[in-house]
This record gives sequence, structure tokens and C-alpha cells, in this order.
Amino acid sequence: SIKKLYFVVMANMFNTPFEINRRYDLKGSWVGRQTPPDKYDSSVALKDVDFQHANECIRVGEERRAHLLKQLELDAHFLASQNIIDYSLLL
Repeated sequence: SIKKLYFVVMANMFNTPFEINRRYDLKGSWVGRQTPPDKYDSSVALKDVDFQHANECIRVGEERRAHLLKQLELDAHFLASQNIIDYSLLL
């Protein structure tokens, strides 16, 4: 039988003239979400535990925070309704 496979292609948000010192691929999980120290490099996306250990935070203001959280919630509900469980927030 033939099984349909759907995927989403997105623009590369890291294609920028600005220098990127750190990038994170956050999934909202701590299990297995730490980059080995020998893999640390500005071209490597760090993970959730790395974000926490670096005491990073996201400062966007109250209004943008509300919009961002609402969009994350909508995205998560949509993906769950499509039986898609992999979700990342790239910073």
C-alpha cells in the first residue's frame, strides 16, 4: 500500500548578515537534551539543558510574550491534531 508523507519546508532563519553567537533548538524536554561539550560550536544548535545551564532568558516584553505564548499554544494544538509530535523552537 502507498502511504502519504507530508512535510513542511521553511526558510532558513539563520541566513542573516548578523553574527550568531549561540543558537538553540528547544523542545520543552530535559531528557537527552544536552549538547556534549566537545560538540559546542557556534554553528551547532544547543539544546534545552544547555539553555538552562547558561541562565539564558528571552526578553520580548509583555505584549510580545503573550502573542508568542499564544502562537506556541496554537501550533502545539494544530500539530497534536495532525498526530505530529516533533516540535522545536529555534532561537
